[in-house]
Amino acid sequence: MAALFRLLRPGGRLLVVDHAAVAGSGSSAAQELHRVDEAFARADFERAGFRFVASSDALRNRADDHSKSVFDEAIRGKTDRFVFVFEKPAAKSR
Repeated sequence: MAALFRLLRPGGRLLVVDHAAVAGSGSSAAQELHRVDEAFARADFERAGFRFVASSDALRNRADDHSKSVFDEAIRGKTDRFVFVFEKPAAKSR
């Protein structure tokens, strides 16, 4: 996260797309299901210094129950995904 922040120029934007996990699960589903709780993901980027700009529901699938691996044939390509846009704050002028 620190490397991403360091490499992005001030005012630069970062688009994050990931598979949604059960709300409140943090990163516990990351290894087994390849999913992450979106509140955890947002907080992780904000802790690194990024500013949240926007989100999109374009890749949402509310029929996904978040219990299957994203590679499970029953859900593959149809997972509930969140889209976040973050920005590295502009450098402060003196």
